[in-house]
Amino acid sequence: MPSPLRMTPPAERPWRTGVIVVAALAVFAIAVATLYPGWYSFDTSWQLWQARTGRFSNLQPPGMAFAWSILLAAGLPPGSLLVAHLGALALGTALFGLAIRRPHGMALPLVLLWPPFLVLFGHLWIDVSLAAALTLATGWIAWTRSTGRPAWGWYAALPLAYAVGVRHNAVLALPPLLYLLVAETPRAPKGAPARLAIAVAISVAAFGAWSGVSKRLVTIPSPVLNVLAIWDLSAVSVASGELLLPAGVHGPGLTVDELRPLVNTDTVMTVLNGTRSGINPGIETPLPDDVEKELRRRWIQLPFTHPVAWLRHRYGIAQWLFGPQGGPRGKSAFIIPTIIAREGNPVIVANDTPANAWLLATVRAWRDGIACMPFAYLLLAAAASGLAMRRGFSGDRGMVHALAIGCWLMALPLAVLAPAAEWRYSLWPMLSAVLALMLALDRGESLP
Repeated sequence: MPSPLRMTPPAERPWRTGVIVVAALAVFAIAVATLYPGWYSFDTSWQLWQARTGRFSNLQPPGMAFAWSILLAAGLPPGSLLVAHLGALALGTALFGLAIRRPHGMALPLVLLWPPFLVLFGHLWIDVSLAAALTLATGWIAWTRSTGRPAWGWYAALPLAYAVGVRHNAVLALPPLLYLLVAETPRAPKGAPARLAIAVAISVAAFGAWSGVSKRLVTIPSPVLNVLAIWDLSAVSVASGELLLPAGVHGPGLTVDELRPLVNTDTVMTVLNGTRSGINPGIETPLPDDVEKELRRRWIQLPFTHPVAWLRHRYGIAQWLFGPQGGPRGKSAFIIPTIIAREGNPVIVANDTPANAWLLATVRAWRDGIACMPFAYLLLAAAASGLAMRRGFSGDRGMVHALAIGCWLMALPLAVLAPAAEWRYSLWPMLSAVLALMLALDRGESLP
């Protein structure tokens, strides 16, 4: 039975579909011309090396590197991953456009050319792979709901599962979306709690499945939680005057005074690489089991043993994560428009077009402003939910709420669990907030 979300499906107007397809293709072409072959930071070069060699690390989830290895095995150049990302983003926004009845839906793919988004798309980062997968998945779900084909929405499970495989916190964005799919499944439980429980269970299962896949793929274990623990423990050590890092993690002679100039709320790398005594997070040389357990035990207890110092440290990180991106913070926490070579990787020639130069200059000029402030986008998500709640709203209220809730669910834990205060972590929350707002501005009236 057709979904009641739309009285007249937008797809009934072929001319409108044509406009959206042309807009998406134009955006895709402009983005590729502006960005190809992309930027290769240290993280990206490391992922490319893994894709080339088949030796995967779990310092970052191996999903993107594995997908990249398939593209390379097919004889495609490294920049093919950038093209795949941009293609998924263009297709996803086109589907959103088709799901929106009001005229602004025809221009929705243009959202991808917003400079703060476009400059991040140029980086071959797992955060971009995540955003591309979730844009495709949510666009597909929105379109199936708008055209009365809710059963087709389950095909979105493929990009949703991929999203979890490239960045594990994507699992937090899944339950609101899966709730919509479960709710429209025949014989689904009628109660909201039961539907939500099923959605959460599927999300947990996806996370568990990828954990199993990672164990099979990974040959270079890299415990990222150790890095996070060292950052928090070092910051609290400086604040309290008590060295909290356990013996075995650091070399002999390490003191709080040695840590003091190295601790900041921008990155842990200054701590890992800057001490004379040396700190071992267990990446290159695994930590003994008892030392690693003690490290994590002390880290987990920080909110209880040193609550004020821990909160101050994490509040400082949250300010960098969600506030203005300028000021004295390091450039690597914003964008890294460079190409770093790694032994064995192919030579990458940078894009030196005027469009590329203009994009970089524009975003750097906007760095201190609201356009690059993640918290402003979180407020847009809240505003979108508010608009969808108004009386008489006949757009897709459920989809608006799913995007807005998922935006906040992914963003808020970063304040506690982010291993660095990097702008790229907020890419999907920022993009999903804009998509939610576009849907919230759709009242469902017919086009002239």
